[in-house]
Amino acid sequence: MAPEIEIWDLDVINPVEPVSKLGFHSEKKKHAHRNSGHRDAVLDLSWNPGFPHIMASGSVDKTAILWDLETHKDSTVIKNFAGNVESVAWHSQEGQTLLTASADSSVKVFDCRYEETFKSWSVEGEALIAKWDPCRPFLTTVGTSTGRLYGFDIRSADPLWSTEEHGKDVSGLAMAPTVQGLLISAHVDGIVKVWDVRSTTPTLVFTKEASIGQIHAFDLNPDAPYIGCVGGTKKSKNFKLMDFSKIKEIVEHFSTSA
Repeated sequence: MAPEIEIWDLDVINPVEPVSKLGFHSEKKKHAHRNSGHRDAVLDLSWNPGFPHIMASGSVDKTAILWDLETHKDSTVIKNFAGNVESVAWHSQEGQTLLTASADSSVKVFDCRYEETFKSWSVEGEALIAKWDPCRPFLTTVGTSTGRLYGFDIRSADPLWSTEEHGKDVSGLAMAPTVQGLLISAHVDGIVKVWDVRSTTPTLVFTKEASIGQIHAFDLNPDAPYIGCVGGTKKSKNFKLMDFSKIKEIVEHFSTSA
């Protein structure tokens, strides 16, 4: 994994090279003065929906960087971490608000208009992935290295809820954009879980083995809340679409308890 970020134009068929690259890092002394951006592998990216020329990145080098895509330069480097910055996520309505999860067990929300302005919470294990609730703008969900999930209201000092430890890393997390409380977690051991998190006592609605080896990524279709995609390590089948609308338990639960 490299410290540079490549930006590709997906409207171009079979492109030869990226449109641009963000950051430069060289171990050679003669090029050291040109170094910019991250010094180690980039772990996550988030494009700002309110300010499309701004993108955030998190890295093994224990920093989060805000990039200006018009100048292709780093505009802000956030160093308030003691571990890998595993996850970054811009708020959908407040363009200055950035959510982060770090291997130092911290979950932080930054107001990027002001340096050193942030709120912080702690979790058990490493905080691996953090997502905003698209239906409730003050709420977030965090997945950890213990397999436990946490729910936070950024206006409160303590977690709203947490689940029992699953035992394996949470490697994917997604909240349905139009079905309030529908949360799906994916775990390294290949298990996908569907939760109802509308109350402070989360309900496990459905569990399924994805059958693609260890899961490395999961996400939901923003235009079809019951359609998900999952990626794993099984060589013969490392990508799979999952249609949760065909699973009776899930559809009935969220339609009858709405």
